[in-house]
Amino acid sequence: MSRRKLLPSIGLGLLIVFTCALFAPARQAAAPAGGGADAQKVRKLLELSGSGDIGKQMMDQMFTSFRRAMPNVPVEFWEEASRDVTANDFVTMLVPVYQKHFSTAEVDQLIAFYQSPIGQKLVHEQPGILQDSVAAGRVFGQQVAAKVQQKLKDKGLDGK
Repeated sequence: MSRRKLLPSIGLGLLIVFTCALFAPARQAAAPAGGGADAQKVRKLLELSGSGDIGKQMMDQMFTSFRRAMPNVPVEFWEEASRDVTANDFVTMLVPVYQKHFSTAEVDQLIAFYQSPIGQKLVHEQPGILQDSVAAGRVFGQQVAAKVQQKLKDKGLDGK
């Protein structure tokens, strides 16, 4: 893979990490003493917050980027691969993460927030925020890639 193709992919990877951090429900900087929240309550929190749907949306956008980067791969392949990724799979991966960082009492408070009108507005707005963030992240990734490419060129490391 050429540097021109690799660096924008790195930008996309960073975008995905930043986006995950932006759209996961709020968390504390350090794990609280006595974490280990109840798994069923964590699942309820993740459902209320739309985390699974956001994860699925991110993966769908990643597949769209893959399609653009690999136009020789049949569309049917990407459709099949996309069907194999579910919101529930993402939620299942997140449950132990939330259990590590939150107690059951804290999860109860987060559930109360996501059941409130402002919590529901956040959930409603997240898909649009994600879409806008992906667009901004794409531009950011391109800018970073261009800077890195220029530095490589300036230092004679661009392979020419």
